[in-house]
Amino acid sequence: MATATNDTAERSPPDAGAGLLIDIGQLAVLLRRSVASLERDQAAGRLPAPVYVGHSRRWRRAEIGAWVDAGCPARDRWDPIRTAGAGATGPAPRRGGSDHDPE
Repeated sequence: MATATNDTAERSPPDAGAGLLIDIGQLAVLLRRSVASLERDQAAGRLPAPVYVGHSRRWRRAEIGAWVDAGCPARDRWDPIRTAGAGATGPAPRRGGSDHDPE
């Protein structure tokens, strides 16, 4: 019989602690910048657009990685890049949309 700890580990997806969405504090740690500097960057349009879950502002972890790989362009330059490569870092499907390609 498996222990509770093993059962939990077996059900958890890989890297579940990383999370798909991060808040500004986590973004600051990830980018090694202060929250205040990121707030200024956000106000000036120098960060990718956040997503809102209720009243909570979050950033997509995968998009931040792609944004850094692209050289941290300003939002007005990043949005066309992100849209052109809308694969894994693009916007989520619209409500009622399909996550998979028909076969």
